[in-house]
Amino acid sequence: MDSIMENRKLVQTSKRKKMISVDGFLYYANRKIDAKTYWECQYRRSPGICKGRAISECAGGTLDVRVTAGHTHEPSALKVASSEFRADLSNRAFTTCESTESVIRSVASHTEPEIQSTLTRGAQIKVIIRRRRKQIPREPTDGDDYKSIDDRYQQTLGGEKFLQTNIATPDGRILIFSTASNMRHLSLAKIWLMDGTFVTAPTNFAQVFSIHSNINEGNVRRFVPLVFMLLPRKNEATYKTAFEGLSERDSGHRAFPLDRVRGNGVQGNGHSGK
Repeated sequence: MDSIMENRKLVQTSKRKKMISVDGFLYYANRKIDAKTYWECQYRRSPGICKGRAISECAGGTLDVRVTAGHTHEPSALKVASSEFRADLSNRAFTTCESTESVIRSVASHTEPEIQSTLTRGAQIKVIIRRRRKQIPREPTDGDDYKSIDDRYQQTLGGEKFLQTNIATPDGRILIFSTASNMRHLSLAKIWLMDGTFVTAPTNFAQVFSIHSNINEGNVRRFVPLVFMLLPRKNEATYKTAFEGLSERDSGHRAFPLDRVRGNGVQGNGHSGK
């Protein structure tokens, strides 16, 4: 039984695989030969095994679909819409840096309540978390893997440059993270607080080093972290190289405290002008 179907639509699953919706039935792509794609019913491996089949071909910008084998179950427009809802959640999580709640609100704003109800809140969150986990690359096991860092991890959530310096040293790489405004605040500050932690340092780094300073907000003064460094060693040469790199990134402002570097770390909490 061959019949040309009018109500058809390409759908992307939450796992970013292609499906096609035809009159309330969903099909997975089985294979593609030249311009033709061969589709199988989504329940092809379910108990009872539906043998629904279809062939699609795109000609002149139009998607033509021909059903070549019928189904052993009823169509369901709601299930099709639910699959699209799941895919929308996954795709928005993949393409934006929004929080989980923001992703759900954004997608829900153009999704009918009946369709939203097909996925529990927990299921919606699970779709988003699963997609984002797949986005996270494997942690490098070799220091050389840090020579080139994906653009996504060089910027803040707002798109501002965050990785300021990536320095190669004989002991490994030094990565310095900050924003232009934070660097400006730091270079003009009279007081610095510096701290290093070792337990949370990623593989190939010995220390996460942070520099804090005070920022005035109205009548309130609070200390906030302005610079983060990943350091390969805890010695004078490493600290000196790191602060030299920091100073080079903000040469237009006051000097950074290179004289504060000591063999056992950075001493003191301030710096002087040029």
